[in-house]
Amino acid sequence: MNIQESTVLMKTALVLAQIIAIYNLLIWIRIIFTWFTSFSPMTNNGFYNILKQVVDPYLNLFRNVNFLKTKNIDFTPLLAFALLSIVQSILHLFGTTGEITLFLILALIISTLWSYLISPFLLILTILIIVRLVLCFKKGPNTISFIRGIENIIGDFLNWIQKVFFFSKIVSDRTLLITSTVFTILIYLLTRAVITGLISYLVSL
Repeated sequence: MNIQESTVLMKTALVLAQIIAIYNLLIWIRIIFTWFTSFSPMTNNGFYNILKQVVDPYLNLFRNVNFLKTKNIDFTPLLAFALLSIVQSILHLFGTTGEITLFLILALIISTLWSYLISPFLLILTILIIVRLVLCFKKGPNTISFIRGIENIIGDFLNWIQKVFFFSKIVSDRTLLITSTVFTILIYLLTRAVITGLISYLVSL
């Protein structure tokens, strides 16, 4: 491959990376619109309909990834973002350096999955557990529905914690939630350390 051909490929890669970045932005806008589905002026317009036609076919590819779904929250868009971001990062790296290696691709994949999928999932889970723990100390008529909503999301995880650490014995909510909080924080810190070390190793190869 001569220099001219390499330059054309690099410029093409940068253009494709920008297109993917724009598409990612459209996905974000689509998700934000879903927060206002009950507000008809927001969802009953031409732009929203076009946006759905452009974005939904891609998002629908991930709808059947059941392990990223709970009763009330769908985390599958995070996987959609992650895969697009991996491709965007690879294209951008090649477009700016003209070089790409298998080890760099692996580092980009691991880094993107951590940033867009694993880290947000662990952080959201930890926050929900901490909020549920705080509500243990402020129980009242106004918090019952909120507690039920959170338990619909994290209930399966709490049941797993109880089986693993307490052998299915009945323990107080506070004990279970404190254990769950400590566990998720430790898992987050340990996973981040392992991934950071692995990425550094791959980049150095």
